[in-house]
Amino acid sequence: MNVLSKRVFLTGVFANMTYLSLLDLSYNSISEDTFKSGSLFTPADGQKSLPLLNLNLAYNNIKSIPNTAFDYLDNLDQVKFAEIFTSISN
Repeated sequence: MNVLSKRVFLTGVFANMTYLSLLDLSYNSISEDTFKSGSLFTPADGQKSLPLLNLNLAYNNIKSIPNTAFDYLDNLDQVKFAEIFTSISN
C-alpha cells in the first residue's frame, strides 16, 4: 500500500503533464477530502482540459466525490473505483 493522501496533492498538480493519458492512484490513502479543496485536474494556462483517458482510484478511502471533480477531464474514458465507492455528491 502506498501512502499518498490529501497532504500530497495540490490543486492542478497534474497541470503540466500534457502527455498523461493513464494515471494509477490505486492503493493509497486518498479520501474525499482530496477533492474538496479544488480540482486535482485543473489544466495549465491555455489548456482546455487534460489528456487523461484512464484513471484508477481503486482501493482508497473515497466515499464520495464532488460532481465537479472531473470537470477538466474531457477525454476521460474510464475511472476505476472498486467496491468502496459510494456516490458522486452535488
